[in-house]
Amino acid sequence: MVSTDRVEATILYELEQLGPCGFDELLRSLPDLSWDQVFEAVDFLSRNGRVTLQKRTRFEYLISRRRQPTVPALVPDR
Repeated sequence: MVSTDRVEATILYELEQLGPCGFDELLRSLPDLSWDQVFEAVDFLSRNGRVTLQKRTRFEYLISRRRQPTVPALVPDR
């Protein structure tokens, strides 16, 4: 059994490689994971803001990896 953290990391990596995709496409790219594992991890990642879900059709969503905002370097006062 693969740990939950490992499943989440695998999904984030796969989304980095694929770009935005549907659930079925993501699932096909992860043959070692079950439907339940991928669904649970995508749900968790979306609730924690690491991926976004965008409704495409009535029953289909586009899954995207959310980019972490870059923090500008602090410039010390002179």
